[in-house]
Amino acid sequence: MATINLSWTPDNGPTSVSQTVQRKLASDSTWTDLATGLATTANSYSDTTAVENTLYDYRVLNVCSAGGPTASGTVQADKMVCPDITTSITSGEEDVISWTVAATTNDVTITTIVIIDGEGTTVETNEVNSASAQEGTYDTGQDYGSTYTIRTTITDGVFTQVCDKTVTIGSAPECGAPTGLSATPQ
Repeated sequence: MATINLSWTPDNGPTSVSQTVQRKLASDSTWTDLATGLATTANSYSDTTAVENTLYDYRVLNVCSAGGPTASGTVQADKMVCPDITTSITSGEEDVISWTVAATTNDVTITTIVIIDGEGTTVETNEVNSASAQEGTYDTGQDYGSTYTIRTTITDGVFTQVCDKTVTIGSAPECGAPTGLSATPQ
């Protein structure tokens, strides 16, 4: 489940009795009540029953003692969920970042996976356009102590969302000190 947080400015007029929050699938025409009898001063509601990666329309009705309820404008909300991104670093002569982006669900597609260095420069781009799990590696060239971002862009055909995972390359291996130093006077 996903949570969609709604907020609005109520019209607390003299004939206002209560407020009702409604939701419908963007592709439907039938509204469903999510919350009824809200105080006339209520200005927020959290929909904790939204299904991930589903496009919804929301509206708020001002229920009045005189006349029918008056509806707010409609707002759309889509809670796409970022896929899990796992990383590991192979240290040695070359520090290599290995990454895996989990498969997506509910008609969400991974469009690109980009590797960005600590200065914000894109160092690698992978065009994907798939819902399947993706994996790859990036050779940092012993860029010890640097931070990289694995940026995954996903879409459901209506909205696009960017998901970031940051990874830091460890420090350089210890530099050993010479041993066995001796001095011989002459």
